[in-house]
Amino acid sequence: MAAVRPGSNTKLEEDCETVLQCWLSMGGTEATLKNDSDDVSKWKGVKVAQTIGGRRVIKIEWPQCNLSGNIPAGIWKLSMLDKLDLWKNNLDGNIPEELGLLGELTQLDLGNNKLTGEIPASLGKLDILKKLILRENLLTGTLPNALADLHALTYFGIKGNNLSGDTLPEAFEPMMKRLGVAGFYSDFNKDELYLNRAKAAIAKICDETIRKEVTDLQDDILMHVRNKDAERAEKSYVKLKRVCDQQSVRLGKLTFDVLLNYRFRDNGHRYKQVGKVADIPMTRQQLVPALEMPGKENSKEEITKVLLAMATWREKEFQDLINGSIVSHFDKVTSVKEICASFGIEASIYEADKFGNAVSLTSSLYALERGTGNPALVKARFGPPKSQQRALAKFEAGVKAAETGGRPWFGLRDLNRCTLTFEDPLLLSICYEGCMKKLKVAGLKSTFEPLTTKQYKVPPQITMYVDLGDGWLCELVLIFRDIQKIKDEIDTLSSVKNTTKPDEVLIPLFARAPTMEERLTEEVLGLKQSNNKLGKAKADADAKLKVAQDEVASLMQELDMLKGNIITAIQQSASPMRGGKPPPVPPF
Repeated sequence: MAAVRPGSNTKLEEDCETVLQCWLSMGGTEATLKNDSDDVSKWKGVKVAQTIGGRRVIKIEWPQCNLSGNIPAGIWKLSMLDKLDLWKNNLDGNIPEELGLLGELTQLDLGNNKLTGEIPASLGKLDILKKLILRENLLTGTLPNALADLHALTYFGIKGNNLSGDTLPEAFEPMMKRLGVAGFYSDFNKDELYLNRAKAAIAKICDETIRKEVTDLQDDILMHVRNKDAERAEKSYVKLKRVCDQQSVRLGKLTFDVLLNYRFRDNGHRYKQVGKVADIPMTRQQLVPALEMPGKENSKEEITKVLLAMATWREKEFQDLINGSIVSHFDKVTSVKEICASFGIEASIYEADKFGNAVSLTSSLYALERGTGNPALVKARFGPPKSQQRALAKFEAGVKAAETGGRPWFGLRDLNRCTLTFEDPLLLSICYEGCMKKLKVAGLKSTFEPLTTKQYKVPPQITMYVDLGDGWLCELVLIFRDIQKIKDEIDTLSSVKNTTKPDEVLIPLFARAPTMEERLTEEVLGLKQSNNKLGKAKADADAKLKVAQDEVASLMQELDMLKGNIITAIQQSASPMRGGKPPPVPPF
């Protein structure tokens, strides 16, 4: 490249002078900057490039150059500056307001200095700024709302300052959501924001609008199949598969936000052990002895039938093992210390002093309901039994995936399966350690990926393969409640993916929501039924009243007759007195 000298054009000459003055004002020497050259493109950390206005200085990169003093306000004259990097020097004083005039700036790094004062609101004018790094300084005051309008930002680092307030200003919530955990680096209390974000995501798991669209498409397919209109049935079927695929992707993306509900509870203390779970290499399912007889050939249908029969036979044994060895340890306990003691594991790593005796787990973060209606710390769900068709599909997948000489029933380790659902990350971690201590775990896989992952390929969970003692493997999954909701929804939608023709999707995936007319009809019918019940109740009451009135009238007649008989008897039995007067009749 040809040498670029200050005299080659006026604008570049002015840029060179500005660069030199800025360098000198921050304690640098001319010799150190120029490197024995008048060619500005060879100056330390300076880059020149062709712009609309000719060749200009577009980058200044002076990190760790032992610069000191104030950032010179005159730097704004470098109007085509794209990047300014003054990281880790000894600069102090205020950030110049004039930096807001650098309209072409995309990267500004002033981190790890000793800058003081407030962050200038003028930085909010840098419309195309992508990286703003002010971390590890002595900045004070509040975060200017003008910075919330920097929509091009991909990274915002302000951690390590003395900004006022513990909670992120409301204006920055959209930026926080857009940049995520890694992109918004600050000291602000993000827990509440993340929990609100998770709450909003949880509300979107079961989207009734999508469910209605799926149900309507299934209704269309059913109608076309009945009318033997294969073309329209196929068209609706293709659309249904596309909608289900799109929603599966949407739910996968939603997983990251939903997991925040568990990650940021109690400042992350309850979650921290979850990510430390280590995988254990997987083991194949045991081969049923009858299928290993020399010279005996079995079809895949026969093999899966035998394995399914074996699973049915072992189900009660599996349920008794999980309920007795794991679930029962969470019943009637009030502290982490009690649960750990029941499993025989060390409680200190779970901070029992902070989350144990001081916090009652029966009134902990969450409470699931068992069939008895009692609060539960863990919910166990067994099965459902795998169908012959699904077992065959997994068998065939195992044939393709197995190593040379391996057994194709590698994929049939979940014929007996149980899901343990938790709302408290701390309890999930304790349960994991308890399982490792109480059960014979032949394989383990954790899919809790780092938080930098924005989309999960598979639901975050811990999957264990438990050996019942003779090589027969059963699947045990530890998962959070709302993640299980996503998994169930995806599994429902994915059932369409496994079909090949319209008449395989006629059974409704979701219960159809009633229309407005149906709801009104139901309400009117309910009112009529209530009115009929009231009418019948009134008629029954009137009938009972009539019977009671008749009984009272009959009793009064009997009473009058009895009174007459008594008077007559008294008159007949009494002797007349001398005065010719009968004795008085006693009053009734």
